[in-house]
Parts: sequence; C-alpha cells; structure tokens
Amino acid sequence: MTEREIVLTAFVVVLAATVAVGVPWWVVAAATVLFFAARRPVVAVVPLALMSSALAARAEAGLTITPRSVDGVATVVTDPESRPGGVVVELRIDGHRYRSFVADELAAELVGASAGDELSVEGRVGPLSGPWEWRASRHLAGRLAVRSVRRTSDGAWWWRSANWMHHTVEAGLGSFDPDDRALFLGIVFGDDRGQSELEQFRFRASGLGHLTAVSGQNVAFVLVAASPLLRRLRLRWRWAATVALLGWFAVVTRLEPSVLRAVAMSAVAATAATSGRYATGLRILSVAVIGLVLVDPLLVWSLGFRLSVAASVALVTLARPLARALPGPRVVADLTAVSLAAQVGTAPLLLGLSGTVPALGPLANLAAVPVAGWLMVWGVVTGPIAGLVGEPVAAWIGYPSRWMVGWLSGVADAFSGPGLPRQGALGVAGSTMAVLTLVVRNALQASRSGANLAGVFGVRSARRRGDRRRGRRRWVGDRAHGVGGTGHGVVGRRRCGDGDRRRCRRGRRAGNAPGMPLPPARCGHRHRGRADVVGSGVLAASGGRGRDGAGGGPGIDSGCGTTPRGDGRRREPADRDHAATRRRLRVRWVVGQK
Repeated sequence: MTEREIVLTAFVVVLAATVAVGVPWWVVAAATVLFFAARRPVVAVVPLALMSSALAARAEAGLTITPRSVDGVATVVTDPESRPGGVVVELRIDGHRYRSFVADELAAELVGASAGDELSVEGRVGPLSGPWEWRASRHLAGRLAVRSVRRTSDGAWWWRSANWMHHTVEAGLGSFDPDDRALFLGIVFGDDRGQSELEQFRFRASGLGHLTAVSGQNVAFVLVAASPLLRRLRLRWRWAATVALLGWFAVVTRLEPSVLRAVAMSAVAATAATSGRYATGLRILSVAVIGLVLVDPLLVWSLGFRLSVAASVALVTLARPLARALPGPRVVADLTAVSLAAQVGTAPLLLGLSGTVPALGPLANLAAVPVAGWLMVWGVVTGPIAGLVGEPVAAWIGYPSRWMVGWLSGVADAFSGPGLPRQGALGVAGSTMAVLTLVVRNALQASRSGANLAGVFGVRSARRRGDRRRGRRRWVGDRAHGVGGTGHGVVGRRRCGDGDRRRCRRGRRAGNAPGMPLPPARCGHRHRGRADVVGSGVLAASGGRGRDGAGGGPGIDSGCGTTPRGDGRRREPADRDHAATRRRLRVRWVVGQK
C-alpha cells in the first residue's frame, strides 16, 4: 500500500468502529476472499472496515447487562483509589468489567491490592450512570455493589512483576514529600492517584497535563535507558527483547490508551527496522491505529486515545517542517516546533472539554519538557535501585529527581496563574492558520517551483505514468558513484529522458544545495528519479558499471546503455532489454547512521 492508501485505511477503520454496525461474518469472509483474489492492497480497506464494524458492534453489545447477583473470582483492573467513605475500584468478573465502591468496613481487604490481583467477590450488578463515551472507553458494563470481598491471589506473573516494580520504586521515595512523590510517579509511570486536585489543575491549566500521562516520550526514554543492553544482542533477539520490554512497560503503566498507542507504534517501528523496510512516521502510526482498533474497537471512544493519535499525526506531519521554518538555535526551534505542532493537533479536542486552551502552553513546554525527559530517564534507571538499597543511599540517589520535580512544579505554578491569557475557538483557529502559513511559506521558499512541497510534509508524490506502467519496483543507483555514505539515497527508475534531472529534496549531497539538480550522467542524458531518506539511515546499492566499463558521474550510474552523439542528440539505447540492465545491479539495502 502507498502511504495515502494506508492512511485512508486507518481513517475508514476508525470510522467503521465508531459507527459499529453489526455485519454478518460471512460478509467479512467474502470481502477477505475478494481481497486475496484482487491482489491489490487498496482493496484491503473493505474487509478491514467490515471487520472493525462487526467487532465494535459485538463489543458494544457486551456492555449491556441485566441486574443480577454475582459470586465468583474477580480480577482487579485498576489500582484502588481512596475516596471519602471507602475505595473505588474496577473489577472484571465473568468477562464483564464493573465499577465498584467498597465501603470502609470492607476496604480493609483491598489494602495493598494492585491491578492484576484476584479477589473472591459476592454482590449484585446493576446499571451504571454516566456518559456513553466514558463508559465505553473504560469498558464498563455496570456497577457492582459488593457485599463481601476476600483477597485470594496476586494474579499472573506479569502482573506480579509489574506490581513489584511499583512497590520497589515507591519504597525508594521516602525522602520525597507527598506532593513530589505523587508527581514523580505520575511523570515516570503515569500513576496520578496521589496527585491533589490543585496539582492536577495547575498542570492542565499550564498546558503540561500531558507530562503526567504516559505517552510516546516515556516509551522512547525507556528504550534509551535499555539501549546499552539491547545493542549487545543479535538483530532478531534485539527485536524480541524490544517487543517484550514494550509489552512489560505497558503492563507497568496499566495499559492506558495513550500507552497502547505509543507501544504499538514502537513495536511497528522495531519490526520495520528489523526487516529492513522503509516506513515513515505516518505509515507507522496508521498501522498501529489499525491494529489497536481491530483488537479493541472501544478505544475510539477514549479521549486519551484521541488526544494521543491527534498529537502524533501533528508531530509526524508538522514538527519537522515547522522546525526548519523557525529561526534561532536548532535545539530551541525543535522544541518549539514540537510544542506548537502538538497544540495544533490537540486544540480542537481540548476546546470541546474546557472551551479554552493556554496561550502560553508552548513556552511552558519549552521550559518543562527537557527537564521532564531527564527525569523520565533518571527515574526509570535509579528508581528501582533506590528502592532496593534503601535509606540513606536512596536519599542521595533521589536528589536529582527531587530537584527536577520541584522545577516542573514551579513551571506549572508559574504558567497557571489566573491572569495569564487563554485562547478560545477564534484564537486557536488564528494560531493554527499562522503555523500552517509559516510551514507553507518556508516550503515554497525551499523550492523555487514548489514541486517538493509534498516531500516537505512527508507525503510521497504520485508516480509518473510510465513508472506505473513498468511496475512498482524502483532501482537504486551505484554505491560506487556516491549514493551510499552521503546521508541521502537517490532512488528512482533508471530511465533516460531529455529535460529531466534527479533532485535531492533534503540536505546537501555531492556539493548540491537542497532541491538543486544533481549532475547529469556521463552518458550525457538526464535521469528521472527522486531522493528519499530512510529513518536514521540511507538507501544504497552496490555493483553495476557502465557499458563502457567506466563509472558514471557523481551519484549517477552510467550503465543505462545510452551514448551521446557528437551533435548532442541522443542515440537510441544499444540494449532495450531492461531486464538485463536490472540483472547487472546487485541491489541491497544498507541502513546506516547519518
């Protein structure tokens, strides 16, 4: 599938899950057979959409129950939260999830209980009041009035290991005051149960609420912390260890929707890198969304999932071109671009909640995000160590964490004052148009004709008609002539044509400025093609020389079989067998560091 097709498929799958029309399974099977018979990837949108709709209808039907008595073993889904007069907890019993309020006289059995523990419960289930979006996103089928509860076991081994991590880290926070302890756990593990309402308001009002919800930033820093060990493994073992670490971290952070999105994207990216495939951020996000919605269709009703996907779309499409358009040092421009792009993507959803968004949110993020990143890395690495060694060593280890938590709390307090400006719908629309105008203006200035505007936004341009007629496979130029090791790979069909030059859309290569044409081949003719970048590496090829036995011009293979005439006109190719030309190339993928 092309990138546009995979993005369209993700949108249709999400829309089908939202509509949730019951589709017979034989219709889904017939659409699947049609897809395999057509042998066209774009046809996959039909069976995937039908499957998504059918699964969503089945999941929503499971949220409808009849009042009855229950008596059996229940699994704790969320960590119990203390409330005046008792404890609020979500339990899963007989395949349904219920929200329960356990009074103080029975809450003693829940002291020390965590997600994944198993309880023996007796009570009665009934309907639960609340908005449909909230109940569907939490998979809540009703309310459970508990008459008796008794703890039986600690659950499966993965839950036991995740709870051990939580308890160990909390044991090493003895030198923190209660507010700093709650903020540390919220930033590092997404556990915001201990945060006061005032602290939560400050972070949300200042535009820093995303720091207390685990997202892609936390997942990235966990992989960074584990990279010294992962690099020692072979490629396939490294992939298996990475996926296992991602799954375990999702369990530690209680499988929140934003965590699932970040973990799914990381797993897709790791799989693509291991298999040597090129995948842009938008393609990785689309594949992750399709997989998550098919596994759990009710995720489409989760506000956290919507905010996470909206921010990710804005980041992968706007952050990089916006950073190039902003003046100043690159570090500051990159951080500001990320903050502005995320605000543009999430502002429409946030307006539906509170009606306004903080106007100084990008400045607050510029001051807080770098420190929060260091806190995540330091907390993940030293938190368990501090819990194991205990005091007084834990107090010394936790000193940097206390300083960083204090800084973040001060930034949230400074940018959440009542007199600071906030933006309404008109302000958000104006700032969004300003950001898009800046990006488009910079893109047009980078290209005199604007031909690479789609490349700036990360969207592949349409293939030429001749390329589509001859097939989808692209062939790569000669590594010996400068394609490899320059930071950019020139990818294109090896064709001759007057009036065409190959261009490098990004960065300098072989002494050419961005967007400038590459030198013509030694054969005297210009070749069609395009430039592309593969993540942190480049596309390259090896082998192949011209028919005259000599190498071509810089970055261009001269083995096209075309020779110039003395009058400058093109001579017909000596060999029209393109298959023979392709066989001369020993194409391989080379993924290297920039």
